[in-house]
Amino acid sequence: MDALYPGIDECRALIVDGNHTSRSILAAQLRDMGVGTVVQSSRPQDARGKLEHATFDIVLCDYHFEHCEYSGQDLLDDLRRGQLLPYFTTFVMVTGEASYNKVAEAAESALDSYIVKPYTAVSLGERLVLARRRKLALAKVFEALEAGETQRAAALCVQRYLEGLSYGLYAARIGGELFIREGRFDEAKALYQKLLERPAPPAWARLGLARTLLESQQAPQAEKLLEGLVKDSPDFAEGHDLLGKLQVDQGDLGEALDTFKNAWEITPSSITRSAKLGAISFYMGEQDEAKRPLERAAALGAGSKMFDNQSHLLLAFVRYDARDAKGVRRCLSSLEHTLHKAPDTPRLIRQVEIGKILTMLVDKHTEAAKSEMFTLGRQLDAPDLDVEGACNILSLLARMPSETARGTRAKEWVEALAWRFSGNKAAAQLMGAASEKLTEQHDQVLAVLAEAQAAVQKAMTYALTGEKRHTVVELINLAKKWRNAKWAEMAEHALERHKAHIPDHSELNAAVKELKAMYSGQPSKLPLGNEDGRQTGGLSLRVQKSAPEIKPVEMA
Repeated sequence: MDALYPGIDECRALIVDGNHTSRSILAAQLRDMGVGTVVQSSRPQDARGKLEHATFDIVLCDYHFEHCEYSGQDLLDDLRRGQLLPYFTTFVMVTGEASYNKVAEAAESALDSYIVKPYTAVSLGERLVLARRRKLALAKVFEALEAGETQRAAALCVQRYLEGLSYGLYAARIGGELFIREGRFDEAKALYQKLLERPAPPAWARLGLARTLLESQQAPQAEKLLEGLVKDSPDFAEGHDLLGKLQVDQGDLGEALDTFKNAWEITPSSITRSAKLGAISFYMGEQDEAKRPLERAAALGAGSKMFDNQSHLLLAFVRYDARDAKGVRRCLSSLEHTLHKAPDTPRLIRQVEIGKILTMLVDKHTEAAKSEMFTLGRQLDAPDLDVEGACNILSLLARMPSETARGTRAKEWVEALAWRFSGNKAAAQLMGAASEKLTEQHDQVLAVLAEAQAAVQKAMTYALTGEKRHTVVELINLAKKWRNAKWAEMAEHALERHKAHIPDHSELNAAVKELKAMYSGQPSKLPLGNEDGRQTGGLSLRVQKSAPEIKPVEMA
């Protein structure tokens, strides 16, 4: 151990195990190995808090915890997503589950090792040594990543795999992730296809190829690949995650709901998967289905950086519908607590405003709610308002008494929101679902969406008649009037395509850039929980953008 752990007396280890005796035995074994500091935790939620605020060289975590639905696998998954494990940390899962599915699940999460109970001190030491060796073998890769030298890191990864060196497969996974992050899709595709030529290709290689196809605007091919992946590997939650995201982006919300259910059933205590399922269930009108995952996300996410406060707001809506006044107030209190720590966050400000109004409504303070609505209304023109915010506002209007809604100019609000986020199929469907209880306003949303589509089609027909500049101008005017980022993007594409036929191309391009800079809130970003930390299906790598000059990596 001394050669592999220089200064082992200075190493810090964290033991996560619900059994006091097991923790004590592990602690004694680590101290016998020479580990200087050993910290213990009986619950994964408590361990997550420790890992959020301190670093450890070794983490030994049990898989199963009595009287706790949160597993060691859930902890690892959340840590990876939240980028809370430094590269030098060795994470070892300790489990009594020797089944292939459990081991495979651990392997797909890229943990360092696992050890099956019962085990000896010698076997534990051997596992730690092997895990550390991988860290050391890939030290140059990790050093490059820490330095932001992603090009060099990717080249080192591919080189290790092609030369058949130790830990080459794991290195290839990192390399593929880096290619995708850098937008080097041809190289990513070549690497994943080479991996799939192996006798028993890993599931993550198919997932990586699907991500590459999606990023290359080849959604149909990616969807076919993902459907095959989840069929062949039904317990591979990451495959369901990416397939569900693709279905949402395409506006196939019913299919996405089923897919997210499948992902959640595999890891029902994952904070992010609970949030996703709760969100799409809520927006699809499945209130009863939304309650359980939202409550679980809120319970598991307390104090965690991985928790998205949107779950508190959606849970407030669910509790409002159940006339649970105390529950609504608890949600508002949680939102206000978070806002207190980040008072200048526009998204949180909107969430708190909506939570306040819901609380006033459930307490029958309709006049106060009406007054607060005008405060919220000032944010309708905010550049950062996205589909999530629009759906939240529509969901609030749907729950207001009709007289109160009319007094807050609800009709104008609905029109402005529908126009602003039209042009995206999934967004349109979500807004339609969010306003379904509004009756008159629901019809208004659908009418505006149809009108908006007709306006865009009219603008595009000018190009067919030779009036290409008129197409660009009309799209710019629509984008400016309704603050619609999607139409600004369409104007940009039309301008680039027809720039040879547009004399004042530079002036129009400047106008488009200004609009995009103001309203770049990604209208296609759907309210399905927080994805901070990594791309869906990707690794949790702390990656900075490389320099623009890139030399392609050749595949042998």
